[in-house]
Amino acid sequence: MGLLDRIRHPTGLTHTDAEARLLAIQQLPASDMDLLVPVVRGDVEPRVRRAAARRLRDPQLLSEVAAGDADPAVREAAASTLMGLALEERDEAAALGALAGLRDVKQLAAVARSATLEAIGRAALARLDGARALGSVARHGEHPALRMAALERLTDPEELLRVALKSAHRDTALAALERINDPAGLDEIGRRARDRSTARRARYFP
Repeated sequence: MGLLDRIRHPTGLTHTDAEARLLAIQQLPASDMDLLVPVVRGDVEPRVRRAAARRLRDPQLLSEVAAGDADPAVREAAASTLMGLALEERDEAAALGALAGLRDVKQLAAVARSATLEAIGRAALARLDGARALGSVARHGEHPALRMAALERLTDPEELLRVALKSAHRDTALAALERINDPAGLDEIGRRARDRSTARRARYFP
């Protein structure tokens, strides 16, 4: 058995050389991901655990790693994989499992904005409460219902103004405009709003 064969074989994951272990992780078939469980939990090299975290698709295990690994880069890799699953997974239960492991506000906001499944975006939105995060979803969310849900929760005047000014989505920009009473803000929207209909409406706002 040659070197490459040994690396491709599951025993490559326990090779004494970290580079060989990394190569074994890269070449491991998707059907054998369970072999990475002891690697991500116990390999002495953080870069090897990090590579394993990037390939795993087990939300519960990734959540464990994201919360408890001793190395911050490994925790970040696990959280990034969880975010990718929450964003792209079409199985709702699996996506919810991935979402449950996320703690970072920016990652939750990204899921609320761009999750493939609207239900997952809504679950992420429910965990957001800061004006900036809500404003980001209102401006950039891919699902209209979630943009409006984020906007309804916004009370910060500056964030409402940003939505009216910067959103490319007409429905949200106009809805934000309806809640702005400041003459200076209306003037700015009339001059600078990204959505032209919102700009025109602001110029003739009563």
